[in-house]
Amino acid sequence: MSSERDSVEDTIQYDVVVNGEQQYSVWFADEEPPSGWSRVGVRGPRPTCLEHIAKVWTDLRPATARERPSGSENDVARPTPRPAPDLVTLLTEPQPVHIGARPAADAASFRQQVERGLVFVVFPATGTELPVRLDRQASRLEAVTSSSRAGTATVVGELSLDGARVRCHAEIDGVSLRGTGRLERLG
Repeated sequence: MSSERDSVEDTIQYDVVVNGEQQYSVWFADEEPPSGWSRVGVRGPRPTCLEHIAKVWTDLRPATARERPSGSENDVARPTPRPAPDLVTLLTEPQPVHIGARPAADAASFRQQVERGLVFVVFPATGTELPVRLDRQASRLEAVTSSSRAGTATVVGELSLDGARVRCHAEIDGVSLRGTGRLERLG
């Protein structure tokens, strides 16, 4: 099953993007990168883009930290860095999502996921695939269950992520199976 998923993933094109601190990531090739990020000119399947990033981004510190001379008084006076945001916090902002390829990235598989009550939502910016147990009262699934598949499906459901109870909200186009999603912390 993983080879089937890999072959679907290989058809998705990504761009390598970089921000002002010279930190790299991948982004869907057919979507505009988020504010503060720009394309570097490398496009291909995710593994190709990640190989390029591994070659060029060898020092993972932000550019401002790399530019500071070693042993300078700035090194001593520097405040303690804030910890990186946890995954739940990163996913609370609206961002591009798509439906996971279980067993394939097509409308029939999406419909099967809806029928089972468990939809896989992928947040590509972090490489996170979440199993969302559907809240059928809060979700609007006509775009998936109708024969035309026209319109937008609203996928709402709860799950646990990194020990936190969260609710996923995703608006998914019934044809492309892509859209926008975010998490909401519960309690």
